[in-house]
Amino acid sequence: MRHKDNELLEAMYDYVVEYKNENSISPSYGDIANHFGIDRSTACRYMKVLEKEGRLEILGHRSIRIAEEKVFDDSVQVPVLGNIACGAPIFADGRVQSYMALSAAALRGKEHFIVTAQGDSMINIGINDGDMVLVEAVNTADDGSVVVALLDDEATLKRIYRDKEKQKILLVPENDAYETREVDHCIIQGIARKVIKDIV
Repeated sequence: MRHKDNELLEAMYDYVVEYKNENSISPSYGDIANHFGIDRSTACRYMKVLEKEGRLEILGHRSIRIAEEKVFDDSVQVPVLGNIACGAPIFADGRVQSYMALSAAALRGKEHFIVTAQGDSMINIGINDGDMVLVEAVNTADDGSVVVALLDDEATLKRIYRDKEKQKILLVPENDAYETREVDHCIIQGIARKVIKDIV
């Protein structure tokens, strides 16, 4: 590669370690590039150098394993499923598309999965189109929770409430452009716990 800045290389390694410890997930190349004021291709080249030196292993999108025990070494491979509607419900595709390594400590021994938000109905709470959402796999949720709700063969991400008087379940968007949906029944597949974003 072109001239290597050893100070930048060390700073980048430290940044990846600190980011993982603080966020329980690896930084993206966009995160690294923005932090150091460099372009993504340069960030990618330097990360490849760190991998070649055996100091880390790039497993996939936002999934980096640190060789030294400076971060959690008990990472768990969390399945990344299909898109989840943040708008009108879409077909529920439960097939595993890939895996993302997250720290076991952050998951607290509970089963999780990751879905990709599609649409803009949850933008008021920071869930944008294309964001990855970490979901705790449970089948019950308190009123006000943001849930993955299965309606027949459709899945959607909404805030849930129960209207006991009407005996309806309310699926409430976080965008004034969308209306609350009233349904008789839905299956809760999980509660959204964390949004995983790329900074481009």
